[in-house]
Amino acid sequence: MWKEIVPGVFTARIFTFEFITKFRNELERHRESGIPMKRPNSMNRFGIILNQKLALYEMMKQFVANFCGPLCQTIFPNVVSPTDCDDFHAFTVRYKEGEDVKLKLHQDTSIATMNVNLNASVQSFGGSDLYFYDKKEIKEKKLTANCKKHIVKFESGMALIHLGSQMHAALPITEGERTNLIVWMYRSA
Repeated sequence: MWKEIVPGVFTARIFTFEFITKFRNELERHRESGIPMKRPNSMNRFGIILNQKLALYEMMKQFVANFCGPLCQTIFPNVVSPTDCDDFHAFTVRYKEGEDVKLKLHQDTSIATMNVNLNASVQSFGGSDLYFYDKKEIKEKKLTANCKKHIVKFESGMALIHLGSQMHAALPITEGERTNLIVWMYRSA
């Protein structure tokens, strides 16, 4: 079910568009509630942290325990142990003209990351492709202009999983908006 599209980056479709629509409706309900929102992380200004204050937190807790953690152990058995994904930070990010339009090259603060495009329509945005660098190539050459960028068209409903140390970025969005669910998994200890 999971396909490696770039060395160390795997993809599959895990949510139906019906589920994505319901999930986004819950996010919008929270956004309109007046509950103060913090930045989801240091690089994104627009999104929602899915912590204990939201009804979605319990769902995310089960999602990580029963799906994301075991999946990471299966895909990355030499790196991720059963205790490496016992905690998480889940949040959404939004890319839209006038807000955040891209994401600079970085590594995540996680053992592994699940990133899901929460757009329920394939026509809802343009641009905003992701790119990744091959970890082995970076190790051999260091990160230079000679390292190949692996461009990934981040389609609506698509899920990606990779190690947190995977170098990646988002190219500028050119139209519409894209909302992602990001789950950083890590060891609570």
